[in-house]
Amino acid sequence: MENRGWDPVQVRLRDLKVGPCNGCFHCWTRTPGLCDQDDDGRELTRQLAQVEALVLVTPVRYGGYSSLVKRSLERAVLPFLLPFFTEVHGEVHHPLRYGRKVRLAALGCLPKPDPDSESLFQKILQRNALNFHATDPPSAFVYGDLSQVEAQGRVAALAGALGGAE
Repeated sequence: MENRGWDPVQVRLRDLKVGPCNGCFHCWTRTPGLCDQDDDGRELTRQLAQVEALVLVTPVRYGGYSSLVKRSLERAVLPFLLPFFTEVHGEVHHPLRYGRKVRLAALGCLPKPDPDSESLFQKILQRNALNFHATDPPSAFVYGDLSQVEAQGRVAALAGALGGAE
């Protein structure tokens, strides 16, 4: 990523305390942009508001993200959005609170190739990208039996598909 002009920040979700979204919508109404829960989810939202791109690196579980990634996205994205409605690519979505689109990409980790899981993972990624008002999020997959060189090549291709820093 650094070779492409990015200044990457790695966030290890397993080292954070992020509770599940309570669905109270206080981050929309009572404390706009700030979750009621005083845990590391607040910092994730703050960081999300400042990034140009978000690259999810996650084990693929039943075609989706790991529970840590899913829970963290749910907590960080809701305060990132406004409680109003707008049309995005012919669908109704919420406008961005901070007015900045975030490019989204994902690297899915699987023990071996699984076309059904990979297809579902890409669909979920595309749907999540709409919340960031982004389109065509790139994805790549690495498998347990890939050599380090092959895995690095896939990561480099994903970074290339994401583009360089703006």
